[in-house]
Amino acid sequence: MRTQPVGKKALAVLLTSIPGLGHVLLDRHPIGVFLFTVFAVSANGALIGARLWVNREHQFFILLLSTLGLLFVYPHAFISIWRLTFGVNDEVRAEARADRLKQAVSHYLRGQLDDAAGILRKLLRQDELDVDCLFYLAMIHRDRGDRTKATRAFRRCAALNGKWKWEAQQEIQALRSK
Repeated sequence: MRTQPVGKKALAVLLTSIPGLGHVLLDRHPIGVFLFTVFAVSANGALIGARLWVNREHQFFILLLSTLGLLFVYPHAFISIWRLTFGVNDEVRAEARADRLKQAVSHYLRGQLDDAAGILRKLLRQDELDVDCLFYLAMIHRDRGDRTKATRAFRRCAALNGKWKWEAQQEIQALRSK
């Protein structure tokens, strides 16, 4: 689990006044892009919907949907960024992650691949750049015989230049030779 400097955390919270920007700053690109898209479409609908000279029912419907979008995106963005930055002590979060990873590896070693994959996916939702989770998930895909998913996951793992880079490259070569 990567620890962010306090200044970067504060900037991320401030940037969330435009939903999604704080997430992008903290390298949470998929959720950041999603939140920004919902914000942009909703804000655009609210601005244009208020000025449209169309049927009053359509104008009301556009304004209603836009308002609901904005009411969804702002609280979600702020709650999410707060949890990512100041919500939980970094040491507590790292310890919980380590415990969950140990559980996943234990399930993997016992051949309980579905249980291991479920835990690893949950951990990856919290930190999509977690090289340990990516590596073990790639191993699960390999063991299940899904060469495409395994190769994709091993490549992602190798691209992060983490401690599993060499092993991931070896696995990619082995998958190519099959």
